[in-house]
Amino acid sequence: LVFTAGGDHGQSTQGTTQASLASLATQGAAFYLALGDMSYQSPGTEAAWCNFVKSYVGSTFPFELVSGNHEDDAGPNGFIGNFAACLPDRMGSTGTYAAEYYFDSPGLARVIMIAADLSISGTPYSYTVGSARYNWLSSTIDSARAAGIPWVVVGMHKNCITTATKTCEIGEALMDLLISKQVDLVLQGHDHTYQRSKQLSCANAGSYLASCVVDDGADNAYAKGVGTIFVIDGSFGRSLYAISTTDSENGYFARWMGSNVNPTYGFTKYTLTATQLAAQYIVTSDGDATAGTFTDAFTITAGASPPSPPAAPSSLAATAISSSQINLSWIDGSSNEDGFRIERCSGIGCTGFLEIAAVGANVTSYQNTGLTAATAYSYRIRSYNAGGNSTYSNTVSATTQSPPPAGSLIAHLKLDDGAGAVAIDSSGSGNNGTL
Repeated sequence: LVFTAGGDHGQSTQGTTQASLASLATQGAAFYLALGDMSYQSPGTEAAWCNFVKSYVGSTFPFELVSGNHEDDAGPNGFIGNFAACLPDRMGSTGTYAAEYYFDSPGLARVIMIAADLSISGTPYSYTVGSARYNWLSSTIDSARAAGIPWVVVGMHKNCITTATKTCEIGEALMDLLISKQVDLVLQGHDHTYQRSKQLSCANAGSYLASCVVDDGADNAYAKGVGTIFVIDGSFGRSLYAISTTDSENGYFARWMGSNVNPTYGFTKYTLTATQLAAQYIVTSDGDATAGTFTDAFTITAGASPPSPPAAPSSLAATAISSSQINLSWIDGSSNEDGFRIERCSGIGCTGFLEIAAVGANVTSYQNTGLTAATAYSYRIRSYNAGGNSTYSNTVSATTQSPPPAGSLIAHLKLDDGAGAVAIDSSGSGNNGTL
């Protein structure tokens, strides 16, 4: 299977866009994944832009769309529904084309496309923990694995981690889900750059955690099934953004290119077999851009059998520390986990557990915030790696504290010279103070 992908395409008058489309037509790809932000032109010109694309790639080539912020409900440059009408789905997809859908290349890959953090035709595509969209994405990934499909690729427009200009707009919950499900490849646009991440078992928006890196990608070769790779490919034609090597998330990335680092327009070509995914950045700089010399290529290869599933964590404990927070702690029972999945349900003895978070390897605590006062919650966790999930830990419950009555005394502290560093609460609430 050969396919191509890119984002942030550009106007029909841009030489960079024309050059990328001309090159796209020569790649022998089965389909192209358009990762949002199409024409950057006025509403009402969508059909003209579609005809511009077809003049290069042909009228029946599968130019598969997902919305960007320039053509969602609030976008200034047309509406994704109009683009979808003139560049329709040609892969027999399941779902809502250009917003939330998937298709399979039988025996090789499942491609899932989502308009994360965008609103399409009045429907918000938000992937918060436990939401219907979160659960749809989770089950769509799981069913691909259950069907024995070797490769799972998820495409969207917006980002979470990046070493350029954008912030975590899709939300950490979505990023954590993709990593915890060990999606092989996540494709994004939005930040007008090219960035290829290291192989990650976790990530934290706004800060770098070295323990999240499974493979730093320095040799351009990754092993399948041990982590997720993110490719930000927003350099198809629109003007490029600057890379920031001092960005707090820079450590998550192995390769990058932007307006200030060897600016080179293009898109990426992917070649898949049952045992290897090979990627190559296709250079197409031309016209109104200075041709750069940046290139990138990497592989993900299936190798040894996956490890045995990790042993279950033990001694899970839950402590309510306020009216809105319960802290969890546990003992890590394994040395080969990639992380822990935390599940919760409401009440004591409840059974409707839903995953609320995933944390990285060797983590042994979690703070569950934003809870309802005076409410009981139950928890269980399990560890996971490429070989699967462990059995569950013990189940524990805790009840958040009641808020203090309005106007009640929180503490009475008497401060005297020579009384020492601790001020004793004489109200009976036990809220002693430390100077």
